[in-house]
This record gives sequence, C-alpha cells and structure tokens, in this order.
Amino acid sequence: MLCREYVLEPIKGEFMCRVLCYPGQSHDCCIERVNEMYSLGIDEVYSFGDTLIGSGVRVVGKGHAAVVVLARHVSHGVVALKIRRTDSKRHSMETEAQILMKVFNTGYAPRPYVYSTNMIVREFVDGCTLEKLIELYRGERNALLSSLKSLVMGALAMDLMGVDLVEISRPHSQVVYLCCAPERPFFVDFESARLTSRPCNMTKVISFMVSRVKSLGIDVVDSEKSMKLLGLAKDYKACSDNVCREAVAKHILDILSNI
Repeated sequence: MLCREYVLEPIKGEFMCRVLCYPGQSHDCCIERVNEMYSLGIDEVYSFGDTLIGSGVRVVGKGHAAVVVLARHVSHGVVALKIRRTDSKRHSMETEAQILMKVFNTGYAPRPYVYSTNMIVREFVDGCTLEKLIELYRGERNALLSSLKSLVMGALAMDLMGVDLVEISRPHSQVVYLCCAPERPFFVDFESARLTSRPCNMTKVISFMVSRVKSLGIDVVDSEKSMKLLGLAKDYKACSDNVCREAVAKHILDILSNI
C-alpha cells in the first residue's frame, strides 16, 4: 500500500541484473532470475527507497541475506519484492515466506502473495520506521505512547503465534508504521524469524523501551515505571502458555496507559 503518490522510475537492462543478482550480476544469473521474477507475476521493478546499491539504483532495503525492492505485480499492483542475495548463506526464501503466511492475519505483518526459492512477493508497507516516527511526533506525548502500546500489542501477537523475531531487539529500524500512524506498526523483517514454543518478542520490546527509548527522544517512562515494566518482563519470560502471556501483557499495557 502506498500512502501518497510517487514518481516511480522503472529499472531496466543491466541495472535490473544488479538488483536481481546482487552483489553479483552474471549473465546466467540474470536470465534465471528474470524468468523467476516473471513466473511470480512481477512485470516491473522500480528504483525506489533510501538505500543505494551499485551506481544510482535505489532499493527499499538491503540486508545480509536479501534485497527488497518496490515492484509491480500483474494482479496485486505495487508490492515489495524480496530477493535472495547471491552471496547469502540461506539456501531459500521459503521458510521466511511460510512464517509470513502464518502471521500476516495478526495485522502486524505484511501479506505474502507468492514466493519461490529466491524471491518473496509481499505487501509493501509504506510509512515511517519507529526512529522516524519519533522525530515526526517529537513533543506529542499521546502519539508517542500510542506507538509504544501498539508495538507491545504487536509483540504479543507474534508471541501468541509462536514466532520469535530476532531483529525485534532493534525495533527503531525494523518496525514500519503504516502511513506514519502510531497505532499501525508492521514487523517487516522476518529474515531471522523462527518458530518456537518460548518466543520472547515482548521481553525484547520492553528492554528496548526501558534502555533505548530515552536516547531516541521519548522521555515518557520514568524510573519507577521502568522498574515495574522490567519486573513484568521477567514474569512474562517465565510464562509457559499464552494465557499467562496475555495476562502479563495486560498489566504492561495498563502501565503504559496510565503514564
């Protein structure tokens, strides 16, 4: 989903190969991945985003295992296309896609449309990272608190699904708020996600809120509340079932609602 109108610049020829086969661009890889992309229904890829690769090609994101670009799907319109890097230690994108299939109905993850060995076509979440959201709403206490409460609710949703997000320990850059709305966080990085009976997304989020939030400019959680949140995070970590997790999460949200 795009939150506003953009002038989108299609990528063609050699530049397409740089994106699809990043960081290499061999002829054989290019042919193979162009065909793979077309088979998934992608008919256009755009130079779009804050990250540059090569000379002048912009992408939505670049990680250790994959590159994310804005693209057009024949049925779904503008989408995010995640492409496995040719130097990635991962052999396939399929596990990540299957986890996305499991959690997108929570409302805190982008919808996956189709995937293959090297690519995932999913919903594009246009908006602000938590770090940018804080800058946008600096001084607006209610909006900042809303962003933290919605992040807690999202972490709980992932925990209830048994999905542990390794990258959530850095939510300031790994969470995107749809159209910069404080109540609409989306977890967009499932690269290192895993299924487990003891997920700990909530404890990571609370740790971030207590230790890092003030350094990012949100001075809304005082020392007394911080100690209570850390105590509840410890209780949450000790939970062995979802009933317990939901009960502790309610206390966490109560504290954030009464700051």
